[in-house]
Amino acid sequence: MVYIKKSRKIVGDPEKIWNLISQVKHYPHWMPGVVAAEVQFEPRGRNTALGRKQLLKTDIDVGQGETLQEVIAWEPPHKITWQHLKDVINGKEVNYAKEIKTTLSVTNEDGEITFRMIGSWEPIGISGNLMNRLMKRMVSKNFEKALDNLEKLISNGRKNKKA
Repeated sequence: MVYIKKSRKIVGDPEKIWNLISQVKHYPHWMPGVVAAEVQFEPRGRNTALGRKQLLKTDIDVGQGETLQEVIAWEPPHKITWQHLKDVINGKEVNYAKEIKTTLSVTNEDGEITFRMIGSWEPIGISGNLMNRLMKRMVSKNFEKALDNLEKLISNGRKNKKA
Protein backbone atom coordinates (compact mmCIF):
# COMPACT_ATOMS: atom_id res chain seq x y z
CA MET A 1 0.00 0.00 0.00
CA VAL A 2 1.27 3.47 -0.93
CA TYR A 3 0.59 6.48 1.32
CA ILE A 4 0.98 10.20 0.66
CA LYS A 5 0.46 12.50 3.66
CA LYS A 6 0.44 16.28 3.72
CA SER A 7 -0.63 18.63 6.47
CA ARG A 8 -0.59 22.31 7.25
CA LYS A 9 -1.49 24.64 10.09
CA ILE A 10 -4.19 27.02 8.85
CA VAL A 11 -5.36 30.13 10.62
CA GLY A 12 -9.10 30.47 10.28
CA ASP A 13 -12.49 29.16 11.19
CA PRO A 14 -12.52 25.33 11.35
CA GLU A 15 -16.21 25.35 10.40
CA LYS A 16 -15.42 27.20 7.16
CA ILE A 17 -12.69 24.67 6.35
CA TRP A 18 -15.11 21.80 7.03
CA ASN A 19 -17.74 23.38 4.76
CA LEU A 20 -15.20 23.67 1.93
CA ILE A 21 -14.00 20.07 2.19
CA SER A 22 -17.32 18.37 2.92
CA GLN A 23 -19.50 19.95 0.22
CA VAL A 24 -18.89 18.61 -3.28
CA LYS A 25 -19.92 21.91 -4.93
CA HIS A 26 -16.82 23.56 -3.43
CA TYR A 27 -14.28 21.03 -4.76
CA PRO A 28 -13.49 22.95 -7.98
CA HIS A 29 -12.53 25.97 -5.85
CA TRP A 30 -9.70 24.23 -4.05
CA MET A 31 -8.94 20.80 -5.57
CA PRO A 32 -6.34 21.06 -8.35
CA GLY A 33 -7.56 19.84 -11.71
CA VAL A 34 -11.22 19.53 -10.68
CA VAL A 35 -13.32 21.54 -13.13
CA ALA A 36 -16.77 20.31 -12.02
CA ALA A 37 -18.14 18.22 -9.17
CA GLU A 38 -21.60 16.90 -8.48
CA VAL A 39 -23.39 14.52 -6.16
CA GLN A 40 -24.63 11.43 -8.01
CA PHE A 41 -26.34 9.81 -5.01
CA GLU A 42 -27.22 11.35 -1.66
CA PRO A 43 -27.87 8.92 1.21
CA ARG A 44 -31.01 9.13 3.27
CA GLY A 45 -30.61 10.96 6.52
CA ARG A 46 -29.77 14.61 6.62
CA ASN A 47 -26.86 14.30 9.02
CA THR A 48 -24.62 12.02 7.02
CA ALA A 49 -22.81 11.84 3.72
CA LEU A 50 -21.76 8.25 4.36
CA GLY A 51 -22.46 6.39 1.14
CA ARG A 52 -22.68 9.57 -0.93
CA LYS A 53 -21.50 9.06 -4.49
CA GLN A 54 -19.81 12.02 -6.12
CA LEU A 55 -18.53 12.57 -9.63
CA LEU A 56 -15.52 14.78 -10.23
CA LYS A 57 -14.69 15.98 -13.73
CA THR A 58 -11.01 16.73 -14.13
CA ASP A 59 -8.55 18.33 -16.47
CA ILE A 60 -5.09 17.18 -15.42
CA ASP A 61 -1.65 16.72 -16.96
CA VAL A 62 -2.51 13.29 -18.39
CA GLY A 63 -5.86 14.39 -19.87
CA GLN A 64 -9.50 14.99 -19.16
CA GLY A 65 -11.24 12.57 -16.90
CA GLU A 66 -13.95 11.61 -14.50
CA THR A 67 -13.70 10.00 -11.10
CA LEU A 68 -16.65 8.40 -9.36
CA GLN A 69 -16.13 8.27 -5.61
CA GLU A 70 -18.04 7.01 -2.60
CA VAL A 71 -17.79 8.52 0.88
CA ILE A 72 -16.75 5.68 3.21
CA ALA A 73 -16.05 7.65 6.40
CA TRP A 74 -17.94 10.70 7.67
CA GLU A 75 -17.13 12.28 11.02
CA PRO A 76 -18.24 15.93 10.94
CA PRO A 77 -16.65 18.34 11.49
CA HIS A 78 -13.36 16.44 11.55
CA LYS A 79 -12.97 13.78 8.88
CA ILE A 80 -14.19 12.63 5.49
CA THR A 81 -12.81 9.70 3.48
CA TRP A 82 -13.79 8.66 -0.01
CA GLN A 83 -12.83 5.72 -2.19
CA HIS A 84 -12.59 5.72 -5.96
CA LEU A 85 -15.13 3.48 -7.64
CA LYS A 86 -14.16 4.30 -11.22
CA ASP A 87 -11.50 6.43 -12.91
CA VAL A 88 -11.70 7.43 -16.56
CA ILE A 89 -9.03 9.43 -18.42
CA ASN A 90 -9.53 10.53 -22.02
CA GLY A 91 -12.57 8.27 -22.32
CA LYS A 92 -10.77 5.11 -21.14
CA GLU A 93 -11.23 3.47 -17.76
CA VAL A 94 -7.91 3.16 -15.96
CA ASN A 95 -7.09 0.30 -13.62
CA TYR A 96 -3.56 0.94 -12.40
CA ALA A 97 -4.46 0.76 -8.71
CA LYS A 98 -7.09 -0.52 -6.33
CA GLU A 99 -8.38 0.74 -3.00
CA ILE A 100 -7.68 4.37 -3.97
CA LYS A 101 -8.72 6.43 -0.95
CA THR A 102 -8.41 10.02 0.19
CA THR A 103 -8.91 11.22 3.76
CA LEU A 104 -9.30 14.86 4.69
CA SER A 105 -9.22 15.85 8.33
CA VAL A 106 -9.45 19.00 10.40
CA THR A 107 -8.19 19.16 13.98
CA ASN A 108 -8.48 22.16 16.25
CA GLU A 109 -6.22 22.08 19.29
CA ASP A 110 -6.11 25.23 21.41
CA GLY A 111 -7.20 27.35 18.46
CA GLU A 112 -4.53 25.91 16.14
CA ILE A 113 -6.12 24.25 13.13
CA THR A 114 -4.33 21.47 11.28
CA PHE A 115 -5.63 20.29 7.93
CA ARG A 116 -4.42 16.88 6.74
CA MET A 117 -4.72 15.04 3.45
CA ILE A 118 -3.87 11.36 3.18
CA GLY A 119 -3.99 9.45 -0.08
CA SER A 120 -3.48 5.72 -0.40
CA TRP A 121 -3.67 3.06 -3.08
CA GLU A 122 -2.47 -0.41 -3.95
CA PRO A 123 -0.73 -0.63 -7.36
CA ILE A 124 -2.03 -3.37 -9.68
CA GLY A 125 0.39 -5.40 -11.77
CA ILE A 126 3.35 -4.19 -13.80
CA SER A 127 1.56 -1.13 -15.18
CA GLY A 128 0.51 -0.12 -11.66
CA ASN A 129 4.06 -0.41 -10.39
CA LEU A 130 5.36 1.62 -13.36
CA MET A 131 2.69 4.30 -12.83
CA ASN A 132 3.34 4.38 -9.09
CA ARG A 133 6.28 6.82 -9.24
CA LEU A 134 4.36 9.23 -11.43
CA MET A 135 1.28 8.95 -9.22
CA LYS A 136 3.27 9.64 -6.05
CA ARG A 137 4.69 12.85 -7.53
CA MET A 138 1.38 13.95 -8.99
CA VAL A 139 -0.64 13.29 -5.80
CA SER A 140 1.99 14.94 -3.61
CA LYS A 141 2.03 18.03 -5.85
CA ASN A 142 -1.79 18.15 -5.96
CA PHE A 143 -2.05 17.87 -2.17
CA GLU A 144 0.38 20.77 -1.73
CA LYS A 145 -1.59 22.88 -4.22
CA ALA A 146 -4.87 21.95 -2.49
CA LEU A 147 -3.42 23.09 0.84
CA ASP A 148 -2.33 26.37 -0.78
CA ASN A 149 -5.79 26.86 -2.28
CA LEU A 150 -7.59 26.16 1.00
CA GLU A 151 -5.30 28.50 2.88
CA LYS A 152 -6.00 31.28 0.34
CA LEU A 153 -9.75 30.72 0.50
CA ILE A 154 -9.75 30.83 4.29
CA SER A 155 -7.46 33.89 4.48
CA ASN A 156 -9.56 35.74 1.86
CA GLY A 157 -12.63 35.05 3.99
CA ARG A 158 -10.89 36.61 7.01
CA LYS A 159 -9.91 39.69 4.98
CA ASN A 160 -13.49 40.11 3.72
CA LYS A 161 -14.83 39.95 7.28
CA LYS A 162 -12.43 42.70 8.40
CA ALA A 163 -13.43 45.04 5.57
